[in-house]
Amino acid sequence: MAIKVRFLSGTMEGREFTFPSDDIRIGDDTQVDLRVTDGGARNRVIEVTREGGRYHARSSGDRELSAQGELPLDREVAVGEELRFGAWGPIFVLETPPANAAAPEQRTAPIPKMAVAEPPTVVEPAPEPKGASLLTPSGERPVGPKTVHMMIQDALGKARETEGGALSRSSVFVRELITETIQNATRSLKIGLALLVAAIVILAIVLVWNIRATDRSIGAAQKAAAEKIETTKTELSGQLETLKSERDALAKETETVTARIGELEKGAGASQAEVSSLKRQLKDADTKRRDLEARMAKTLDAIEKDRAALSAKVEKMEREQAEELARRKAEEQRLREEQAAREAAERQRAEEEARAAAATPVSPAPPK
Repeated sequence: MAIKVRFLSGTMEGREFTFPSDDIRIGDDTQVDLRVTDGGARNRVIEVTREGGRYHARSSGDRELSAQGELPLDREVAVGEELRFGAWGPIFVLETPPANAAAPEQRTAPIPKMAVAEPPTVVEPAPEPKGASLLTPSGERPVGPKTVHMMIQDALGKARETEGGALSRSSVFVRELITETIQNATRSLKIGLALLVAAIVILAIVLVWNIRATDRSIGAAQKAAAEKIETTKTELSGQLETLKSERDALAKETETVTARIGELEKGAGASQAEVSSLKRQLKDADTKRRDLEARMAKTLDAIEKDRAALSAKVEKMEREQAEELARRKAEEQRLREEQAAREAAERQRAEEEARAAAATPVSPAPPK
């Protein structure tokens, strides 16, 4: 008796294999009759036994195997009934070969002939051109309904099998998840992840550039204000010193004129004209002194006003800087919330896809 295997999905979709034995092993192992290297079949093996016109399938290997909702698989299967490796692995059916089939045959690629007396030989699929049958018409890998949720569950299962502490299991989980994503993610998922990462990087660059531009603007304004304050202080200080010098000179002149008038009044022969001239000089000096005092008062008032204006400007700049810092923190918080919302939506979508895939029954193909 012989057993014929035909694949409906996976990297060997459409290929057929015929074995002259009534007991074969298919899966990911070194001691199998047909090696399957798809991601969903990793460390999984299905043993098929033929008794007359009936077939019996049983799962084995290092990992439990689910097929048509059964865990593990150990039952009689009908000709043409679909069998799947795991929840998202390749699908194949069993068929009864013609009575004259004596050696394994393969439609798509020839395989070496095997003698019945020799030990079982692993039938490796013939190499195909890269990209020839590994992609569907849409450009994606035909590995079945693999979702993000399934990738996570697969990585968790591998981590639970690892001996060691939490750190070791976490490392295994991260490594397996990255491997599953790289090997089994569809092109649309990879493009979506790449676009998401690119958008986050662009937003971060724009945010950093805005922060640095704001810091540069605030720093330049503070520097200009400080320079203006120093310049104003220097100018006003110079004017004040000049006014003080003039005031002191007028005070001395007033004292000199007053003393001269006193001397003339004491003298007997002092002329009235000379006394009147000195009194006029004294009056002019007193007028100049009052004018200088008024100018000094105006200068001091201007200094106080400039000082108050500069203080108000510095306070305004500090307030604007605090508002900019608060706005920056709010923007960062908004970006974090948007990122968390996108991740939550992606997880929800993955869980919905997983539930939909689990709820969809796999109908057996009609026997030929």
